[in-house]
This record gives sequence, C-alpha cells and structure tokens, in this order.
Amino acid sequence: MTKAIRLRLSERTMRRCGPAVSAAAPAGARASIPDRSRRSSALLRLQREYGNRYVGKLLQRMRDGASAAGGGTALQRQPVPPAACPTVVSLNFSDPLHVPHCGGPAPRATADVRGVTWSLEPDTARVDPGSRITANGTITLAATQPTGTIKARATGAGGCFAELSFDIRSHPVGIASTRLVSAAGGTQFGGTFDHIFDSANGNVASLDGVPVGERFTNVPNPPAAVHALVAPLFPFGGTFTFHTATLTPTAASGSNWFLTPAGGLGGTLDSVTIDQAGINVGRFVQSASNPSPPHGLPGGFTLFQSLHWFCPQRPAANRWIAFITVAHTRTLRNVGGVLEFATAVNGVEQIDAYGGPTAVFNLNAKPASTPRSRPAAATPGATLPSPRTVRLRADTLPANLPAGQALAWSIVGAAHGCSVSPDPADTHAAILAIGRTAGTVTVQAADPTGVNRARVAVVVT
Repeated sequence: MTKAIRLRLSERTMRRCGPAVSAAAPAGARASIPDRSRRSSALLRLQREYGNRYVGKLLQRMRDGASAAGGGTALQRQPVPPAACPTVVSLNFSDPLHVPHCGGPAPRATADVRGVTWSLEPDTARVDPGSRITANGTITLAATQPTGTIKARATGAGGCFAELSFDIRSHPVGIASTRLVSAAGGTQFGGTFDHIFDSANGNVASLDGVPVGERFTNVPNPPAAVHALVAPLFPFGGTFTFHTATLTPTAASGSNWFLTPAGGLGGTLDSVTIDQAGINVGRFVQSASNPSPPHGLPGGFTLFQSLHWFCPQRPAANRWIAFITVAHTRTLRNVGGVLEFATAVNGVEQIDAYGGPTAVFNLNAKPASTPRSRPAAATPGATLPSPRTVRLRADTLPANLPAGQALAWSIVGAAHGCSVSPDPADTHAAILAIGRTAGTVTVQAADPTGVNRARVAVVVT
C-alpha cells in the first residue's frame, strides 16, 4: 500500500546538510558552504539514515528550487510494498503420515513466501487439540489425532492463505481374525486366506492403503523371493520350491498387500498351497519301499511368516516394521484310517482329501513256513492233489482302497513252483499256492503305481 507523506524540512534538518543551507532560502538562491567536508559528512549521515534515493530527491528539489506549501520542501516517502500472499504450500513428505509418528525426518510444511502464519485445519478429519504446527512449519501429530486428511494452511499478513491436505493413517499391531476364503483346488492342496488386522488406534478403517509385506524367517535365505526347501525342514522328499514376496524399499505394487478399509489384506490375499504330486503317504510308513521313514504320521512342516508394515518416512533400509509372526503349516495326517492334508494359516485350516499313492505295509503270511505240496501219485491218471496254500494280507493307508484300485500281487525272484492270486473276498489279501519245490519265496504287494511296496518271505520246506 503506497502512502504519500509531505515533510517539511525544519531548520534543524537542513543544518544536518550544512549550516549555510536554510529552509527559508528563496527559490534559486545558492547557499554558501564554506566547509565542503562538513557538508559531505552531513550528506553521508542522511544517506545512512534515509537512503540514497531519499537524499537524491532532496538535493534535486533543492537544486530545482521547488518549495512546498508553507515554505517547506515537498518530499514523497518511498512506497511500502504490499505484503505478499502465499499461493503454494509444499510438504517434505508425499506418503501418508502415521500416528504415532513412525520415524524419519520431522514432517514440515513450507510456503512460497516468507512471513506466513501456520495452522492445521480440518478436512475429512478433525484436528486433535494435541496436534500442532510450529512457526517454521514443523508438524507434530497427537497420538489421538483422528485419521483421514487435514490441511496445513499458510496465512499471509493480509489474511490471504494457501493450504494443502495430507493423509494420516494408523498402523497394524496384530490380527483380530483369520478366515479361509477358498480352496486351491485342481492339483494343489491348500487355499486362499485373509486376515482382519488390529489397528493401533482401534479403528480398522484407518489402515486403508497401509502396505503390509512378508518375510519367512526359518527358510535358508529369508530376504530372497525363491526358496529351495529340503529335508529336514521339508519332510516329503525332494525339493519344495517356495515363492514369497520381498520387502522392497518402496513397497512396490505387486510385491506386497495394501490393507483395505475393512482391515483385510486386499489384492490376491494370501495363497498357501503345495502340489499334490509331491505328497506320498508311503514316505511315513515303514515298508519294503521305505525301510527308514523320517518319522511316522502326521508328517508336515511349518513356515513362519513375519508380517511387516511400511513406514515411508524412514530411511530405505528400515522402512518395514515387523509386528506379528504367523504360522503356515502343511500336514498330512491319518484320521481313523482316512488320510487328509491340512493347510493352516494362523490356526485356520483348509482340509483336502489325500489322493496320492497308497501306502502298503505290514504284509503277513500265514503260515510263514509250510511244507511243499505233495507230488502227483505215480498211478497213471490219478488226480493231482490240491496244493498247499498260504494266506497273505497287507495293510494300507488309506485303510480302504480308493474306488477302482486294487493291490498288485507278485513273486519277486525264484517262485519255486508257487503262484499268487488276489483273494476275491478281501481286497487286502491274496492266496499263495505252494509248489512242490523247497525254497524261500518272496511275495510283494504294491499300490497300483508300484511306488509303495510291501514284501514277505515264505519258507517252503
């Protein structure tokens, strides 16, 4: 705002320019200044006190002989520039802030002009009385600050202002519940699971959009994305190739979950599966095909999933904060002779019926030793005597053979005139017809694939 001020140069003021200068001097009169150095000193003082522009105008008017009304000299004070209005508010963060503050530099707002007054204003959320912004724009959020958006406002001296909204979120601290969403189906055991997370502020809606990632802690190389699991951790034989997400420095989309307003995982949820083809119950049963099983049933393994949430304001190496560990178990078990495969996340199970090779074990022969069958009579045309027989029986898992399956019976090695055939009255049994030659006969019962086998020796005397 420009303000014109007319000044009368008093005699005292004029003396500061030199004793011979008089405010009442007639137009065009020249003052006698005998001491040039005194005049220069006075001008320097005016320059220091009022500035070059002021002194220059004064001297110019004196030279021109311009006089103000009432005998004074008319001067115009330099206009005071109007106070600038802020037009842009900037923040030193772009991702949501968390309550409580999770680390990193203090959040700060800046404006495009100086001398503004800062305030926090409500937007979708109210401003907690404990939340504040200092004179230099540093923002501090109260632990009870509601989540949503509030605004940082910069107000100029004249009342004009600029403002910018920013997001506030809470963070997960645990799991309230876990549910099975769907079975994997097809050629896999397992299913898809979801969690509802507990929020630090008690309001799951405040978790909306918060990134959550995983890291498995009991695998050979936890930070990796692909893990080759072998015994003893993986008891099913061979190698289980296990794929996981990784804790990326930027919480990139596709490498983690973004929580929903309902507090769930979002996205593809958590898929926990294993190929059915790699599961063979015979590995946990002692038999001819597996003389030294690692242990009996149940057989399985547990992986520990450490869940982390993402604090974007922290340094890149420390942005993921662990908050809970979840057990993922995959277990083959025998329930009263029925085999089932249980996949569990946080104690919630998906149960699948076992469909792999049948275990065959405990093959018994009654009797285990028998005389040879009688030879044929020397009389021509005599009827051959019936051979001696030995009853064979095996146990299986599943206890009842699946529909359409039958055990495969055979003699391994020398038969010594013996033969074996299934017992039509019992799917787990066979009849060994004893020959007329002494020796040891080895009989085998196998599942239809031949993977699992049981054997017994019958001594023929």
